[in-house]
Amino acid sequence: SFINSYSLAKIYSETNHRLLHSLNIIDIRIFNFFSRFINLNTDFLIPEIIRSINKNEEFITNKQNFFRDFIHPEDLFKLINLCIKNPKLNIAFDTYSTSPISKYSILEEFSNYFDLTYSFKDDLKIEQPTGFKKNYFSLSRKANNIGYFPTFSSLETLLEESKFLIETWFFYFLIQIFYLVRIYQKNRNPYITALPFLSAPVFDIPIRFLNVIGISTILKLFPNEYLDWVYI
Repeated sequence: SFINSYSLAKIYSETNHRLLHSLNIIDIRIFNFFSRFINLNTDFLIPEIIRSINKNEEFITNKQNFFRDFIHPEDLFKLINLCIKNPKLNIAFDTYSTSPISKYSILEEFSNYFDLTYSFKDDLKIEQPTGFKKNYFSLSRKANNIGYFPTFSSLETLLEESKFLIETWFFYFLIQIFYLVRIYQKNRNPYITALPFLSAPVFDIPIRFLNVIGISTILKLFPNEYLDWVYI
């Protein structure tokens, strides 16, 4: 089956790595990761919740509760850096936050912070390619041995990163589009030459507007924390 093949592939890969004990190989097992750069057009729980909030629609789910552990990008970065600083290891580390979170708690907290409306439907079937896992998180704290101690809980990770996808998301979109247009029309950057629509006349007015007052002036209208991914 798909589940067995997937599990066996991971086991086989890690077993081979451990046999090569003279080499510096570190396997990082990521149970759940969430960041502001996630693709919202997927059928995972958090993207579906965020889409419902942005569209002002009710989120419908079943009553099946479960627990997940979402690692924050900064904590994952911290763990990777610690692995790099330990060049003589051949080991597997599990990722973990300061505490996991249940689906019911996610719904309640997103309702409190982002006005999510939700309801339960008993007979709603949710497809899960690798099967249902009630508790999908690690109790291993082996990474503590190399100095890894996470800063964020699962809840803090979800709330901190989700605000970039919910609050002022439309302005993010505009700024990024204007910036890409400006690069394309001024520099013909090959990185985005696959986007010929950017040279369309419809973009002339916003580009002239940006050229007159400067995109940096536009960016000053937004808090720095909302713009750390817009590179000028």
